[in-house]
Amino acid sequence: MVTRELLDFIKYQFGQGIDQISLTKMLTENGWDQKDIEEAFSLVSSIISPPLQEQSQPPQTQTPSITSLPAATELLANAWQILKQRFWTVSGILSIPFIPYLILFVLAGLLAFGSLIFANKPSPEPSGVPIMPPLDLKTMLPFIILYILSILAYIFIASWSQIALLYTIKNNKENIGIRQSYKKALRKILPYWWTLFLLGLVVTGGLMLLLIPGIIFIIWFMFAAYILILEDTGGLNALLKSREYVEGHWWGVLWRYIFIMVFFIIILVIPNLIIQLLKLTFLNFIFSLITYFVVTPLIVIYTFLLYDSLRMLKGQFTFVPAKKSRTVFALVAVLGGIIIPLTILGTIALIAINPSAQINKANDAKRMQDQVSVRYALEAYLIENGRYPENLYQLVPKYLKSIPSDPKTKLPYFYRELRESQDYEFCIDFSTKTNCTNAKTNINVNYQYLFTTPFPTIPSNKSSQY
Repeated sequence: MVTRELLDFIKYQFGQGIDQISLTKMLTENGWDQKDIEEAFSLVSSIISPPLQEQSQPPQTQTPSITSLPAATELLANAWQILKQRFWTVSGILSIPFIPYLILFVLAGLLAFGSLIFANKPSPEPSGVPIMPPLDLKTMLPFIILYILSILAYIFIASWSQIALLYTIKNNKENIGIRQSYKKALRKILPYWWTLFLLGLVVTGGLMLLLIPGIIFIIWFMFAAYILILEDTGGLNALLKSREYVEGHWWGVLWRYIFIMVFFIIILVIPNLIIQLLKLTFLNFIFSLITYFVVTPLIVIYTFLLYDSLRMLKGQFTFVPAKKSRTVFALVAVLGGIIIPLTILGTIALIAINPSAQINKANDAKRMQDQVSVRYALEAYLIENGRYPENLYQLVPKYLKSIPSDPKTKLPYFYRELRESQDYEFCIDFSTKTNCTNAKTNINVNYQYLFTTPFPTIPSNKSSQY
């Protein structure tokens, strides 16, 4: 397939004095089809007239302005300077997505208390305690629709905001405002989604091949969104051009990426742990705002500066992605496109089957069986000895074949004798709220069932107390 990049490449090479035969050989070696090459030559010949060819000047190769990547600390310091200069513009851009977020918050509240507001008045119980009627789907449907629309609006505006932020960083010396940034960003939303979608598919496909290819792909393609915004190249070409920039600097990019992630993990996790331990709710809110309005844009600016440094190192060049590369990564994207829906379906199936709940039920059934066995063994011991045993080991082997243990932890259940061996306490931790044979069972917050004796051996009007 003849692409715009191929035509530009051929025109540039003609301007450099490369003849058609040499150029054909060069393109063939890079995986281009002979038919596409001939068609491209024909199109270029029809576009460029002979006089125009004589007057045209080949683009000058730009000498790289830097010879190596800046240090991670230098990138961070420069990012901080840019953020300080453009803080209010950046904050304004990031504030816009809060509008649909607030709408979502309000609608979620209305959905939760919809029956209170829109349903009929509660019908009182004889005790005077009102009972709320069940939520009416017809009544709540408009709010559900509004809620879904608000989610979509939030996704749209959040993407728009991220693109506007990139334009603000790109033009930080021009001091463009919030409105201008959003205006420039509007036409890039769909290409932005498409580029990120392809990026997700390719990285997912790489992770399915093995962990290492996935990590390599992440570093290769991490600048695709920046290339879309700053160089107007999107889709798979943006991914491949990102790889072109990273080529020869993969380890340097990886280190700088690890540095910024570790740096922010340290300065965010430690204060957050302190806030959570002290239960300082108000400080937690302020900390979240700082993370959103300072940390997030700082990471974006840092990544932009890293990308800009790679671009300067590469210098000006005409990018023509090899057909083989496009084919390989398109196939990887297809693999990712197959894996993602299969993963979603598998997750849904796993939730529906819920093996963890089934295991918990089986374990609780075993615990209930152990409870009955131990209790009967204890009562048999009491009848023969006039007292309860000091520990469960005294029940083996006459009253129990072996000491029962918890099916999950494999540890023996808790037991102790009380009141000079005339009473005891036997504890079993259940994973779910399972009903016991005695209504007097005490249950603590961990669903720990405490059984207190004596066990009634003679029928009584009172329930047995465990």
